[in-house]
Amino acid sequence: MLKFFFTICLIKFTFSNVCNDALVNTVFDNNFNANYYLCIPALVRDSSYSLIIKRNNFKNYMSSLDIKFKNNDTLASYLKEVLNRTKKFTFFESACRDIIGIKDFQLISNKKKKNFISKIDKTGFLKRYLVNYDPNQPYFNLNTDFSPTDYYSIINRLFSLNYLVVEGDGVISVLKIDCGKIR
Repeated sequence: MLKFFFTICLIKFTFSNVCNDALVNTVFDNNFNANYYLCIPALVRDSSYSLIIKRNNFKNYMSSLDIKFKNNDTLASYLKEVLNRTKKFTFFESACRDIIGIKDFQLISNKKKKNFISKIDKTGFLKRYLVNYDPNQPYFNLNTDFSPTDYYSIINRLFSLNYLVVEGDGVISVLKIDCGKIR
């Protein structure tokens, strides 16, 4: 029985790593230059948060800390390690805002009680927030009929379900990531 439990845990962990790799590969795909939202596990003042930040702002933040992160491959590799929890990422909120000048990010505390968005089952959540949701379609528009205070929680939940959010041209688009495709 214990062997079965460890086998299930290993499969879940491996699938999670594959999905994280697919998310990062899509975000840093040179053929499609979209400024996707990232949801990154971060330590801020010794507390755990999810950092919600656009790709270009994350790249600017990281390359301000270390010049090696100007290289997309290096940054993508680092982000995969952070998402797969093999490296920890410490975020310096005041440096990002005050020194680097990036103000477009959000921190969601991992200690915060789960809000109603995280309590909705996966299919119900996708049907509620994605326009004309169909599990066989790869692209959607985000239904904007929600409270603005829930926006980042919705992005965070979509990211955890392997969907990327990007704003542009007056719409908020959502891309479903195929975890079976690793480039």
